Amino acid sequence: MVVEDLTKPAWRVKCEMCGAIADPETRKIRHKVITPVPDDDQISEWVMDSVCDATDGCQVEPDGHCEHGHQSWLLRLGFI
Repeated sequence: MVVEDLTKPAWRVKCEMCGAIADPETRKIRHKVITPVPDDDQISEWVMDSVCDATDGCQVEPDGHCEHGHQSWLLRLGFI
């Protein structure tokens, strides 16, 4: 994530991958999905593996987030 000091003391956090901007009050980013939704076969494979894709295409643990803050597809879809 890139922190931009636009005006003091205001700030904004922007995701490098999807361009989502943090809510200034909560400081949380709701990342945009930038890869296609996986099909049932792909989800089944991830459930059996110890690695899956995040919503930006990075490889992550099934219950994890990538370095850009995107959650795994299994988290996003509610399987975990």
